[in-house]
Amino acid sequence: MRSSVFWLTDRLKGGKIRNHYNDVRFLFENPFTSGAVSRKDQYIDRILARARETVPYYQSKSALSVLADFPEVNKEIIRSDADAFISLKYKKESLFGVTTSGSTGTPFKVF
Repeated sequence: MRSSVFWLTDRLKGGKIRNHYNDVRFLFENPFTSGAVSRKDQYIDRILARARETVPYYQSKSALSVLADFPEVNKEIIRSDADAFISLKYKKESLFGVTTSGSTGTPFKVF
């Protein structure tokens, strides 16, 4: 009953959740088909474009067009300027911080 109400509500609101669900299911069930590969490439391109446009750390880098162009980062780089890794689309005050236990060294916090 609960599942039926959930999907009915989604359908009444335009079916966005069902569409995303079907897309993820397709990608998992057909990972190497040309359609799935093409879709995944489009998604990666969108994520990289968003990073270039809204994340200060990546805005300062030139000629980032494919994933291989993006610099590798590690905890030390992020710690040295954590605010540069927060998208300009978000206010730091409204984000939740998540901290590792530091079992392999010092604790690490990201938003």
